[in-house]
Amino acid sequence: INIMAEEIVRRHKPKKVVMQCGGLPTKKMKNALKYGLSFSAHGLMNEYSGMCDIIKDGAVAQVPALSGIERFVKLATTTEHYEAFFTRGAAQGSIGFMLEHGVENFWYKTIRYQGHARLIKFLMEECKITKNKFVWAIKNACPKMGNKDKVMIKVSTDNFGEYITVLGDEHWSAMQKCTAFPTAAVAAIMAKDKTPKVWKYSDVPVDEFKACLMKICGSIDKYREDELIFEADNLQ
Repeated sequence: INIMAEEIVRRHKPKKVVMQCGGLPTKKMKNALKYGLSFSAHGLMNEYSGMCDIIKDGAVAQVPALSGIERFVKLATTTEHYEAFFTRGAAQGSIGFMLEHGVENFWYKTIRYQGHARLIKFLMEECKITKNKFVWAIKNACPKMGNKDKVMIKVSTDNFGEYITVLGDEHWSAMQKCTAFPTAAVAAIMAKDKTPKVWKYSDVPVDEFKACLMKICGSIDKYREDELIFEADNLQ
């Protein structure tokens, strides 16, 4: 999503960029959090706690994780209700690039089914649950999704928006496609360069990255676009 957002900035020169992404079960799990595990519960705790770096009015600022809740619906054969809220980590690697390119407002939010953030806030802020107990609770309440998952990706600006939903299939989960596949694509490109270097997102040649990613994926049909309609912004 960072590569996608930075490419949009290069092409469209917006002043505002919002990244939203979430790994979710294709159908809501039968638990209060409406969630299934697709990666580390410890990593989930880290995303949900602490302060999140953003750009606000041209300067780096911080907001609490789990704040800034927005609700939206997806139009398909049935209406599905989602929410997005600030989480820690994902925006950090692109903040320097955004400032250099004149972006005045930039942040990242995680997408979940509606009601998830309220219960997480109850556990973490009211119950003061410890990290170990949080991990234990998530593992017990939220079964692993396996390949029955989807990753929703949305990058929006003041004049442009792009939406993608990646679906799991019989061979790969959506989370694997959105983590291992892009990593492998970038690694393949880096391997051609004999000069050792730590790459930033902005170093990735986007056209070559897309071509390499499609070779790994096998077919663009594994991806599809979704229409999102927002009900409210910054709903607390």
